[in-house]
Amino acid sequence: MSAGYTDWKWGGLAQGASAGEVTWSFASLGGRLLEFHRAIDSAPHQQAIRAAFALWESVANIDFDEVGDSQSVDVRIGWERIDGVGKTAGQASWTGWAPELSYAEISFDLEETWDVFNGTAGVNFYAVAVHEIGHVIGLDHVDETLSIMNPYITSQTGLSASDVARIVALYGPSVPGIETADGSNVALSHIGSHGTWSLSGVGDFNADGHVDLLWRDPATAQVDQWQLRDGFWSLSIDLGASKPAGWTIAGVGDLNGDGVDDVLWRNAATAQIDQWQMQNGHWSRSIDHGATKGADWTEAAIGDFNGDGTDDVLWRKTDTAQVDQWQMKNGYWSRSIDHGANKGLDWTLAGVGDFNGDGVDDVLWRNAETAQVDQWQMQNGYWSRSIDHGANKGVDWSVAGIGDFNGDGTDDVLWSNETSGQLDRWTMQNGYWSASVEDGIQSASIELAGIGDIDDDGTDDAFWYGVSDAQLYSAALSGDDVLMS
Repeated sequence: MSAGYTDWKWGGLAQGASAGEVTWSFASLGGRLLEFHRAIDSAPHQQAIRAAFALWESVANIDFDEVGDSQSVDVRIGWERIDGVGKTAGQASWTGWAPELSYAEISFDLEETWDVFNGTAGVNFYAVAVHEIGHVIGLDHVDETLSIMNPYITSQTGLSASDVARIVALYGPSVPGIETADGSNVALSHIGSHGTWSLSGVGDFNADGHVDLLWRDPATAQVDQWQLRDGFWSLSIDLGASKPAGWTIAGVGDLNGDGVDDVLWRNAATAQIDQWQMQNGHWSRSIDHGATKGADWTEAAIGDFNGDGTDDVLWRKTDTAQVDQWQMKNGYWSRSIDHGANKGLDWTLAGVGDFNGDGVDDVLWRNAETAQVDQWQMQNGYWSRSIDHGANKGVDWSVAGIGDFNGDGTDDVLWSNETSGQLDRWTMQNGYWSASVEDGIQSASIELAGIGDIDDDGTDDAFWYGVSDAQLYSAALSGDDVLMS
């Protein structure tokens, strides 16, 4: 094999052959190759290791199985006093009948200062776990900045494209997550895991044309940003915890017209509104919009409703159904437009998108009682006409996401059936849906987390969150019938 491999693998000698089942455990007994001084028994560290195994399993044909500890387990993991703070964070050792692996051990320095997932208060434990597991499945160090197999710890915590290519060359691709109607298989693309953190926003926060992700820790209110490149997570930026738990992210959009998405915050208790203006992936200043919208108003949507290149904010009054719009200019709302209350409380704002390709975002409404769908076509900040889309989607259907899924410059509508998990997509043209495409069935093991162009091909993709493994995946909605599993 070429550079980047240890020339060892699981599951036989053939390159590209599945590893089969590889068992692993948290060592409670002594090591055979390394010295285990203590068991890894804290829940956050255990979760990070499980997530690291799941990351490799999601891209390569390896079936990792956590089992109770014994000397016969394939891969055993524990704490070891290696060499103190700031030196060797982790190490791996293995044996077998070259080049076939039969046993491996991984240890983490017990005396190191660790930060389980984020890497701001210490060494990123999750990143080191991904790195060391890479060794025991056959990958060696590489001198690539974005690779998780770089010997020096950087901000990289996910897999680079070359990491994926190398491990797939050893074991073949992972067991597919999508089955198309003709029986062929397409794998979900793995992005990474942020443990128990919530995906809170999707946007381009550094104007590089690539979608980025905002995460928030519900326990600490810490905000973290993942910058994505070519479908992979390339950089993590810590945005701090300056917004305590009472604040929530109300929406994301370019609120000053500089080509960079900004973040709108709302305090649930005080109704205070604040905005982070983003620049180069960081928030450069905070703009206080006061509490001009009381607690009886909710932020309904963000979009460019007058075609001036700056996103605006739609508000809705919870008791009267009144709709109001902030037209934004240079990061501030320059005027307020009253859209009245002609959509009663039985109507909900289902989503915003450019449904006729005129460069202005339109508003999609849904009646919860009748399942009626209606659209406001927007012009110069006002709705110029209403388009009735009927009630062919029953009350068990809901709008799951809006995006341009076929690259024609017009946004489409993704529907989800709450009973069956069925996914269906309206392809929009000139403000009307021209075709309905069945996108298969979403299983209970994944949840739709967001919409964005993950692979930079000019079409929007869906982000899926693994309920059990806390992993984030993406899938292209290309027009084929698919089965999510």
